[in-house]
Amino acid sequence: MKLLIVEDSELVAQRLCATFAAIPTLAVATAAGIGAATEILRFWQPQLVILDIQLPDGSGLALLRRIKLERPATQVLMFSNHAHLRQRCKREGADAFFDKGMESDALAAAVRNLSGATA
Repeated sequence: MKLLIVEDSELVAQRLCATFAAIPTLAVATAAGIGAATEILRFWQPQLVILDIQLPDGSGLALLRRIKLERPATQVLMFSNHAHLRQRCKREGADAFFDKGMESDALAAAVRNLSGATA
């Protein structure tokens, strides 16, 4: 399974990559913004996206809507400090929302589950 992590914090992106490195069924790519993510989405066509909301070149919500319009089968897991936007993300098509401050383990479990990996 191909996983794209769209996260502008290099530290957070590195932590996520390290978390998922042990899952042999995952190939992971990262993008620090919408522009890079759009190119990766177009050419690499990941089945799973972890998406931050606040990005340096725009809103992750706009990218979420675009992904769901163009590739509705792509699973999008929002990962943000903006927990007050949880319901909005779900209304706009997010498959799940995880709070960066409190739900990192739940995000990791969801990715393991979606990738078919065992705990």
